[in-house]
Amino acid sequence: MSSSGEIFVLDQQAQQVRVFDGQGTFLRSIGQPGSGPGELGAAAGPVLVTAGDTVVVPEVQTNNRVSLFATDGTFLTSWPVQMEEGIPIRWETTPDGSLVNQVRPFGQGAAETMDAIVSIGADGTVLDTLKSVPSGRTFQMGGDGPPELNFFSPEPAWALYPNNRVLLGVNDQYTVGLYGSDGAMERSIRRPTTRQQVGQADQDAFMQAIESAWESAGVPPRGIQQLRSIVNFAEYYPAFLQFLSGPEGTIWVQHVADIAAMSDEELANFNPLLSLGGSRWDVFEDEGRFLGPLQMPTRFQPVRFENDRIYGIWRDDLDVQHVMVLRVLLMT
Repeated sequence: MSSSGEIFVLDQQAQQVRVFDGQGTFLRSIGQPGSGPGELGAAAGPVLVTAGDTVVVPEVQTNNRVSLFATDGTFLTSWPVQMEEGIPIRWETTPDGSLVNQVRPFGQGAAETMDAIVSIGADGTVLDTLKSVPSGRTFQMGGDGPPELNFFSPEPAWALYPNNRVLLGVNDQYTVGLYGSDGAMERSIRRPTTRQQVGQADQDAFMQAIESAWESAGVPPRGIQQLRSIVNFAEYYPAFLQFLSGPEGTIWVQHVADIAAMSDEELANFNPLLSLGGSRWDVFEDEGRFLGPLQMPTRFQPVRFENDRIYGIWRDDLDVQHVMVLRVLLMT
C-alpha cells in the first residue's frame, strides 16, 4: 500500500501489477510480460511498497533480478539476485518501509544451517542482519541423495515488529520470542497446545491438491510420478502456521487448518499454498498477555495490518482471489 492509500496487487497470469484505490476501483497497471527493463517474468512476486513509495517486484525464478517502479508505473531500475550469496526465501517490509529478505545459504544440503533476515538497500546491497533463524526442513536439496519435500516439517516463522524488533519462533512448538534490535530476547510467549497427528486422510487430501496444482502447471504424468516419490510428511501438524504484528503492538498467531475435518466441497477447493492457514487466531497484547481467540472469515488469509485495518486475500467458492479489507475494533 502506498502513502496515498493505493493498493498494489500482482497478477501473475497477466505478469503485471494492478493498482486500485482504497475503494477497489482499478486505476492502472505496472509492467508487462517479458524479460526486458520494466517487464515482469511469469513467476514474479511478491509486490512490495517501500519507503518513498517505491514499488518492488522480485523476479527470482525467471529473470533472476528485483525490479523497481514508481507508483505511476515508471520503471526505475533493477538489480540482479546473486544466488551464490544465498537463496531468497521471503520478502517483507519493515513498519518504516525498509525492504527485508530472508536468505538461505546456497548448496548446504541437509546440513544444519541458519537463514539470515537482512535489510536491503535500494540497489540490492545488504545493509544489516536483523536476525538469524534456523533453516526450514520442508525443502532439502543437495548432498548425495535426491531432493526432498517434507511437508509439515519444522519451519521458522517470523514477523517484523515496531522499533526494529523481530518476532521469531519455530512452529513445532507454540513459542513466540520477541527480540530487540540488538538481537537479545525481550520476552517469550508460550501457550500449551496438543499437536494433531497427520493421518492418512490428511496426506491423501494434500497429495491430491498438490498433484492437481502440478498438472495445472503443465507437469507431465511422468514428472508428477517423480515428484511424488520425493514427498514425505511429518508425523504431526505444526503448532501454528504464522504470526503477524497487529495494531497497538498486539501479536496475532494463526492456527493450522484441519485438513481431515474439511468437507468434500472444501477439499475440492483446497489450495496447498493458500489453505493451510486456519480461521482461528490467538491474539496477545504487547506484554504477552493472552487476550483470547479470534475467528477470521473462511478462506481469508491476512497479509498485513495498516493501523486498524487488515488487508488480505479472500478466495470465493470458485477459488477466485479477492482483496478483502477488515477493520479491527479496538476496545479501550
